[in-house]
Amino acid sequence: MEEERWDDLPERVRKKRIRAEIAKRRRKRRGRRRRRSEREEPIGPGTFWGGFALGFFGGCIAWLLVLMMARREITRRGVWWGFAAHIVFGVLTALRN
Repeated sequence: MEEERWDDLPERVRKKRIRAEIAKRRRKRRGRRRRRSEREEPIGPGTFWGGFALGFFGGCIAWLLVLMMARREITRRGVWWGFAAHIVFGVLTALRN
């Protein structure tokens, strides 16, 4: 099979093929990026004190969100302790008055 020569092609056809080649390369690059982003990201270590602060200052809403979304057990444990401290602090404040 004989190779095409770009010089022999009409200008219109040459431009069309160049655009098609550029679009093909862009699609290829985009596909590579997507595959890289689908890889499993390393999970951070989680933090007890971060969970504690969210549970203490965020109350019920933060407690539920962290329990649903936290990946590490240490963060969930921290939010439980923080929420418990929040309740105890609230009760003590209410009894004081």
